[in-house]
Amino acid sequence: MTNTSDNAADARLALGNRLARLRQAAGYTQESFAPRTFYGRSSIANIETGRQVAPREFWIRCDEVLGTGGVLTQAHDRLNFAEYHRHVGALSLDSASGLPTDSWGLTSQEVGTTSSCLISCGDVIHRGDRPCPEQRPPVDLGYVEHWNRLLSVLVASGNAAGGHGLIDIVAHEVRIIAEHARSAPGPTATALRLTTARWLEFGSWVADNQGKHATASTWLTHAHDLAVAADNEIMAAYLLMRRAQQATENGDPQTSLALLGQVNLARMPARIGALLATRSAQAHAALRNGPAARRDIRRALSMLDHGDTSDALDTELADHSTVEYVLAHEGMCLSSLAEPNGAVAALESVLSTWPHTQRLDEGLFRAHLGFAHAGTGDHDAAVTETRRALQIGVQTHSTRTLRVVGQIMNLDLRGAADHADLAAQWTATNEQRAIRQR
Repeated sequence: MTNTSDNAADARLALGNRLARLRQAAGYTQESFAPRTFYGRSSIANIETGRQVAPREFWIRCDEVLGTGGVLTQAHDRLNFAEYHRHVGALSLDSASGLPTDSWGLTSQEVGTTSSCLISCGDVIHRGDRPCPEQRPPVDLGYVEHWNRLLSVLVASGNAAGGHGLIDIVAHEVRIIAEHARSAPGPTATALRLTTARWLEFGSWVADNQGKHATASTWLTHAHDLAVAADNEIMAAYLLMRRAQQATENGDPQTSLALLGQVNLARMPARIGALLATRSAQAHAALRNGPAARRDIRRALSMLDHGDTSDALDTELADHSTVEYVLAHEGMCLSSLAEPNGAVAALESVLSTWPHTQRLDEGLFRAHLGFAHAGTGDHDAAVTETRRALQIGVQTHSTRTLRVVGQIMNLDLRGAADHADLAAQWTATNEQRAIRQR
């Protein structure tokens, strides 16, 4: 049997070696790199050789200094995920319910093999061909906390680095959660189905950003079905919001409005209510209905200013629903409404203080800012922001960002400073994407 502590040490060493390679490639010695991370040279040496464990903040800082787009942070998060899954989660569940620890092991082969892990959502939820072993102990609410904590690790990693490679992990975990839900008693089974829905929603978000729209749509639909079956109005509304977002981004704002019309906004807590209103604004803007879009943005901001923000599920699902988030989408709506000056003002204001841990949204917002600059006739600024958006989009593997960049590249920006460099980068990006899709 493989010693799990040895596995963890090997993984830490591999991460440290990766840092060393990236540091050297960027031209830093340990002495010159250390002050930029607020660590000493000896600490850098120990981290790179796996003798010292560094916190997440260290890896975020390294990504910032080296311009690596969050790859080190994501690798750290995956290591934490595996260690937590193997140790903390398994031990806590073992003590609560007698579950054998090795039943929860997440091996690198299981995570890395798409053919075995990327199964259809319908099979995940409804397949009943593998009965639970008779010796399996009773399933209790400790399982729910376990998977919710695991999910929080992945969400943080996805926000920072785009979630590349996380679809397999989600599919693997969803299969296990669904199996345990089938053998759980009533309230616990309901809670596990809601947990399954949350994992599927996260997986759909990652899939959408990676251009796997069929997977994203299927997972969102099943997640919504689970929330409805559990009679959880807030979760169901959140999932309708996500489906509406997907519909608008796929060019179907009428379907988006029809989905949003199924929700009683007055019954929603503040953050999710603001997201619903924001999606309505986006759909109306896509339909060139400026008054309706502005009304919805005002309502979203009002809900955040005056609504009830004490609901725990509201906070867990929608902590990204902030005033700044809504204002950024106001800028995107203004761009859709052919009001580029207003769009530039709104997006520049938001991006001036946007957190570096939310890189997926930053890339999308910068792409829209580039498009808005082009609309004002400031082609130099358009190229500058588009180059930044392209860099983030490539680093986070975000097809949502790259789709907007593609719209900008269809505009005539010739003569703008650095346009030739942008065009070359865009061509290289498309060639690399084509190779990966073969």
